Amino acid sequence: MVARIQTVAFQVIDTLHIDVQAHTANSLPSFTIVGPPDNAVGKKQERVGAALGAHSLTLPLQR
Repeated sequence: MVARIQTVAFQVIDTLHIDVQAHTANSLPSFTIVGPPDNAVGKKQERVGAALGAHSLTLPLQR
């Protein structure tokens, strides 16, 4: 199943339009973040994991 949502991010006083797409499949749990080729994209994956942990959520260890 594919889900898509459009949102915005604020950068100082400007807004950036963001297109978020998610695909769910019956496979091992994981997520991939794509974006501009810089180090910030790699850090976002750690932030998502930290945000899940802060809300007592985890990715399942199996399908």
